[in-house]
Amino acid sequence: MKKFFCFFFCVFMFLSVDSFASENLENFTPTQKNYVVRYVQAINSKDENQLKALMHPGYLSCINDSNKDYFEDVFQRSLRNDIPEDYKGSVVPLEEEDILKEVDGARQLGLSYPVKPTHQLQIDFNKSKYSSVTIIRKLVQEGDSFYEILCCPPAEAVAKFREIKLKKDADHLRAKELFYELKDPLLSELTNLINEGREMEAWLKYSEATGETLVMAKEVLFYIQRNSKQ
Repeated sequence: MKKFFCFFFCVFMFLSVDSFASENLENFTPTQKNYVVRYVQAINSKDENQLKALMHPGYLSCINDSNKDYFEDVFQRSLRNDIPEDYKGSVVPLEEEDILKEVDGARQLGLSYPVKPTHQLQIDFNKSKYSSVTIIRKLVQEGDSFYEILCCPPAEAVAKFREIKLKKDADHLRAKELFYELKDPLLSELTNLINEGREMEAWLKYSEATGETLVMAKEVLFYIQRNSKQ
């Protein structure tokens, strides 16, 4: 179980502007800047093809008919965020010792990198004054180009992914039903908390009011948030 937890943690930490905030310009080489700008554009446009174009061909070559649902989930998870214009970013070269640890750690979990990562991308931004997001990606530099690189999943990891997804799909369905059962004043109170960026308070409030777990509260509040944007 620990093996699969580590696997999914590594893979999923993974979660449109045309320029960096001025204070970030000096932190990047032209090649790095080009990659990060294109990455942010892909995420904000929700364009899976743009995202794939930023991934290493060796990683994309792992996709086949037996695991394409796994990869589709990976891509869609990456596109869930909306990155604001005032994000902060860094691209840092990995030391040889860190590269060896990364590759060896993956190997111990039964995973393998198609090529070794050479850099790490980090993007930080605030969702609100109460919450922030950090995106971390491993990159490979080949000549003047950067590519995102991930481990290719073995068959057993794909099978575990499908098992977890079945449970999540059932949870999503229950959360949707619970959302439609919500009435005022609780619904309005939760909507206000979400709109103010106070998601954790909203999760706790819903959980205390209904007896549902915090995990289910988070799922229900996803539907409240989506409904409030319509």
